[in-house]
Amino acid sequence: MWLRPLSGFEARPLAGTEGAVSLFWSPEGTSLGFFAESKLKRLDLPGGAPVTICDNAGGGGKSGTWGRGGDILFSSVQGDAIYRVSASGGAAAAVLRPDAAAGETRVVWPWFLPDGERFLFYARTADAGRVMLAEPGRPPRLVLKAASMVQY
Repeated sequence: MWLRPLSGFEARPLAGTEGAVSLFWSPEGTSLGFFAESKLKRLDLPGGAPVTICDNAGGGGKSGTWGRGGDILFSSVQGDAIYRVSASGGAAAAVLRPDAAAGETRVVWPWFLPDGERFLFYARTADAGRVMLAEPGRPPRLVLKAASMVQY
């Protein structure tokens, strides 16, 4: 990864981020989350070293999102689950899996809403896909049918 300040033209490489994919910002913009070496990692800016948050549950990371409460949600490339882990590190736990009864085959691309609790995600079905809303204590519900992901 490279970082370039908006006020300048010179970009600089961020050490330890070789092979990084699917980066995402912390809510306050002071850290980056990313996947590399089969791990979810965090890099505190302006000049910290990458820190491993967790081994990548479910294989390689597809996407991540960082909530205001300090949790990170991410999905695996296979779409077998959406996982939650603390940004300070620990074991990732599956919080959502495809609903086979609803025809879902994959769940990917979680995206926290501003409250840091509710999140959008993409559920793939055999014939289409849908953007879903996940809220604590409630089953996910349909927001809209879509061909791809959504971000708020």
